[in-house]
Amino acid sequence: MIKRIATVAIYVEDQQKAKQFWTEKVGFEVAVEFPMGRMHSG
Repeated sequence: MIKRIATVAIYVEDQQKAKQFWTEKVGFEVAVEFPMGRMHSG
């Protein structure tokens, strides 16, 4: 049985909905969070 996961990266379209699912429904804890997506300048 897996007892610990060191690193997981999951790319999603809606980061807030995904975070809500994984933390509230599955019970994961967020250790670090980085915004992803296109960087717009100007």
